Amino acid sequence: MRHIFWLIALLPTLAHAGLKWDTTRKAVTYKPGTGVYRAEFPFKNTGNSTVSITQIQTGCACCTTGKVTKWHYASGETGQVEMMVDVRGKEVPIAKSILVQFADGSDPSPLILEVKTADAKPVKVPRWNIEIRK
Repeated sequence: MRHIFWLIALLPTLAHAGLKWDTTRKAVTYKPGTGVYRAEFPFKNTGNSTVSITQIQTGCACCTTGKVTKWHYASGETGQVEMMVDVRGKEVPIAKSILVQFADGSDPSPLILEVKTADAKPVKVPRWNIEIRK
């Protein structure tokens, strides 16, 4: 049982396709009046060859997006994936994910952005009249 705990604890730092992520899960606190949340997921290519990202797949296209500034990373190069979650008209807390897929066919890297409430109580976010914040 102890070994399973440590394996799960190490999963966020495992390399996929040569990329080592700083973290694969981020949490932000909901602020009234804010409807869209962004997070950056930095990584480094720790492998010996170029890593090509082929796609960033969202689980829910209605409120989740992911983007990368370039698609190919040489050995030693760094980059980041930006993820955005739109909670307008939804209830928080909410956790959304994207999958970063690679040309070499290795397992995709899941990235998760969670919007929490300060007191863990659910909040229905209005659909209109709220701004986008980072």
